[in-house]
Amino acid sequence: GRAPRLERHPRVTPSRRPVVFLGVPMAINVRDVMRSGVLDRLLDADVEVHVFANAAGDPSFEAEFDRPGVTIHPLVDPMDPGFVDLDSRLLRRHILLLSLRTSTAEIMTREARRRNPMIAAARRVIGWGGAPLHRALLARDRRMRAARTPNLYGPLFEVHRPDLVVGTRVLTMTLPSAPSNPRYLDRHLVVEAARRGVRTVCCVASWDNLTTAGFFPVEMDGVVVWSPEMRDQLVEIHEVPAERIHVTGAPQHDAWTRPPAQSRDDFWRDAGLDPARPVVVYTTGTENLIPDEPGLVAGLLDALPERVQLFVRLHQLDDPARYAHLSTDPRVGLDQAGKPPLEGFPDRDFDDEAVTRLVDTLRHADVVVNVASSISLDAAALDTPVVVLDYDSRPGIPFTRSARRFYDFTHQVPVMSSGGVARAHSPAEAVSAVEAYLGDPTRDREARKAMVARLCSPIDGRAADRVADALLLEIDRAVAAREGAA
Repeated sequence: GRAPRLERHPRVTPSRRPVVFLGVPMAINVRDVMRSGVLDRLLDADVEVHVFANAAGDPSFEAEFDRPGVTIHPLVDPMDPGFVDLDSRLLRRHILLLSLRTSTAEIMTREARRRNPMIAAARRVIGWGGAPLHRALLARDRRMRAARTPNLYGPLFEVHRPDLVVGTRVLTMTLPSAPSNPRYLDRHLVVEAARRGVRTVCCVASWDNLTTAGFFPVEMDGVVVWSPEMRDQLVEIHEVPAERIHVTGAPQHDAWTRPPAQSRDDFWRDAGLDPARPVVVYTTGTENLIPDEPGLVAGLLDALPERVQLFVRLHQLDDPARYAHLSTDPRVGLDQAGKPPLEGFPDRDFDDEAVTRLVDTLRHADVVVNVASSISLDAAALDTPVVVLDYDSRPGIPFTRSARRFYDFTHQVPVMSSGGVARAHSPAEAVSAVEAYLGDPTRDREARKAMVARLCSPIDGRAADRVADALLLEIDRAVAAREGAA
């Protein structure tokens, strides 16, 4: 059943229907907010929702969400070279600032600081100033961004007068040598809202965003996160007041509480594997993050006993061509996350069928193996044992490009300290850990439970309801402020 809804206490009766602008630059945000039940709850509450998406214009996307109360608009990529340059400089400065607060950003910026003494000097200056300088820089950057952001959505704000603007990718990942990324275009929508005094909320997309990406482009009025751990990161790293934070669980994990769509035997038989033999599921990262990962997979396959099969599930942004050489091996099955992308989205699409396939893949695996992936949490939430590889396929890879670097990332430290995963430093250790779990699947069970409870709790099938309740509460606050001002 659904979670009990928050008791709402609007201080006034709205004079008009509440209006929400929702930014969804990537397909994964469609999964989490629009298909999870959150959008339905908003519509049930008579909220008018304007969706700003990179897939606006895609016929299947338009058809799926063509319903009363929903209007779809394109996200706009600013073309002004002067603003794009400013935007990139601000994002690079923010990742340097974050590198003084999280080990993740420190490692991500290490190579750029080594190559460019100016970047290293800028970080030292920011560091010497301490927290007061950090706050002053963020405040100045936000004022500068507000002043310089092009008027991309002005007419829509004037016509529809939103009460709340919700972003899903406004925490922007960048590097000191990289430009701003179009996957985070909803940050401009949020900036426009703050510039006009419209209430803003961010639904943080993943457990690593607060320690890996930069800072919010504006001071957010509300932030929705998965877990108490993320709430603490918001307070400590981003200095967001605790009363602005909503802890809901992750909507995508609601599917984890459903019964399997297929039995284990049927699932692995359909995947071309023998259900009578053990199956190890390897979930990949991307070529950009782990260039030598095909070598890791090949080395693991060579080291595993002949009776063990390997099912390689490719990351939604990975390139299948990297693993084509495995397709003829009878011990190997291949799959890729999601479905072909909708026009305009950079990532593959996740409908309910694709999510269900992921859950069944992890549920029916005997052991899941990866390199520092969020899949570790996903698998552990189903009580499937996890082995993480803390080594490279060949010697000599610099630490800043090595698989080993991920285990020093801020969000990975509690995973490693939990005891909920087995950490392997060589193929032999990986096989030993796999064999131990095949012999006793209950091994490390309590540690897995504790890890999940800390990092992505609660998982009870009701997270989408809690996200909707949080947004409805923010809408009530915005409406009360609007009517009071009137």
